Amino acid sequence: MIRMTVWIPLFDPANWTLISTPSMVKTLYNDLFEAPSKVMQTAVTPHDASKSIEFYWDSRPQHNDPSPGYIPVMHFSELQLLPDGVVRELYVNINGHLWSRRNYTPRALFSGYIYGNNPTRGYTRYNVSTDATFNTTLPPIINAVEIFTVISTTNVATDLQDVSAMTAIKAKYQVKKNWMGDPCVAQTFVWDGLTCSYSVSGPPRITGVNMSFSGLNGDISYTFANLKAVQFVDLSHNNLTGSIPDALSQLPSLTILNLMENQLSGSIPPPDF
Repeated sequence: MIRMTVWIPLFDPANWTLISTPSMVKTLYNDLFEAPSKVMQTAVTPHDASKSIEFYWDSRPQHNDPSPGYIPVMHFSELQLLPDGVVRELYVNINGHLWSRRNYTPRALFSGYIYGNNPTRGYTRYNVSTDATFNTTLPPIINAVEIFTVISTTNVATDLQDVSAMTAIKAKYQVKKNWMGDPCVAQTFVWDGLTCSYSVSGPPRITGVNMSFSGLNGDISYTFANLKAVQFVDLSHNNLTGSIPDALSQLPSLTILNLMENQLSGSIPPPDF
């Protein structure tokens, strides 16, 4: 699994003490989140050992998701060599309610975490407090925090007709680009040459197809006419032959059709709208 996570330092110098270690923090084989050692090699504790570590995040409601759910992940590792009889044990509250299912003791130089299976929702601000238990002799500690947002699957996948059209086009021309998965989702992995539009009220749509210089052979696929939201199609500089399908004139949003440098016959059909 490849995760592209940017870890941003968070430090409250008025209330927290920074601790660190040059030693590598190892990850267990079944770690779900795999926080990097460089991240886990630093941590914070409260200046006052009797205090908690507190931070918050604000809810970000959207038009199509007015009450978003969040899944916090709290990462812990013991960075100090503790003498016999010294214990660091903690628990986590969110908005005054116990969130951690059990008390937690960080392992020395091994990455661990607490997270919730069920999304937390219903607040405009989420106040997190990490506290020491009554059994502990040391203040609480936090190495890193991740906050995941639960995304509604409604309208996430690309329009089904657009997907079917691009799948057929891919098969016809045996496209060797990175055309795998959903054509428009996620936005950072849109298929090469495609332009997509996104709306909170409907699924993503394909609005542009650039397959110029792609070594395409044969005729122009009638399947292009199924891309009802497409605004431009560039098939220039290929080896396409035959006539230009009349069906392309039925595309209501098409404004640019570039067919230069092919071996096509006939003329571009006039718009049928």
